[in-house]
Amino acid sequence: VSQHHLDYGHGAIYTQKAFEILDIVGWERASTLLPHLANSLTLGTREDVLPYMRKAARAIDAVDLDALAAAKRSADWTLSTELVDLLLDAEDAPIDEAVAAALDGAGIEGLLDALSIGSARRLLRYDLDIEFEPEERFGWLDITHALTNVRAARWAWDVMPGPHSARIALFAVWLLFDSGRAERRNGAQPEPAVEPATGDLVALARRKDEPGALAAVAAAGPACGPELLNAAFADPSGAFIVIAHLVKLTWAAMEETETTGSMLPLLAAARYVAAPRTERFVARNVSAALDFIQTGQPPRR
Repeated sequence: VSQHHLDYGHGAIYTQKAFEILDIVGWERASTLLPHLANSLTLGTREDVLPYMRKAARAIDAVDLDALAAAKRSADWTLSTELVDLLLDAEDAPIDEAVAAALDGAGIEGLLDALSIGSARRLLRYDLDIEFEPEERFGWLDITHALTNVRAARWAWDVMPGPHSARIALFAVWLLFDSGRAERRNGAQPEPAVEPATGDLVALARRKDEPGALAAVAAAGPACGPELLNAAFADPSGAFIVIAHLVKLTWAAMEETETTGSMLPLLAAARYVAAPRTERFVARNVSAALDFIQTGQPPRR
């Protein structure tokens, strides 16, 4: 998993989930589950060898991963808005800047904190008009992977800290950067100002009351996690893949809020659960196929 950035972060995500499932159901089931994981990892797209990631991959290859993994979070280190902004708003994948921050006192743990908050802010400032633009093939379901992949990278670091897990963290830096491509084309909305107010999260999500859901999460605090998870399960979407992303994003957000002490991951998940979204998998693929036939150009990322 650490040698390549597989399937937009799914290599790390699937590995985390497979191991966590086995921890629950028992490792005597490993012979049933792990061959499927191995097959998925073998067939996964190695994005780091493709043109759009080549520059970042060269930067990652140049990093002394042993030194990076050995960097400890300083006792006096605190997460700064400046670091999150740097990772979130960079014009090129900020691999060197992320490494410098880790070596300068953040360590891998602090870097992952910054990526977690940055991923949440990316979701919170997503412009919903983009979601309903048929020519824009990158929506916020794609952006959810930034946060779930950070969670997988943190799991990898927790269970096996070292150079391999440090590389996964650097892949997460690239993924946060890449999740901003729609922003770089279309701009971003201001992050919402949220005033706490109690409410039924499941009902608010069903009504697609985004402000109400955000207010309810802010009022309830971290304890709202299970109710938000219920809202994800209750989503009326007819597509299994959408429900799967709702659930895994919400679960990752619950864990990241607990780890970072910030409500931003849960607020980001609440916005995704409660705000309008399109299910455009078929339409997107048909549009891309027609464009390719007519122009000979590959789909725009």
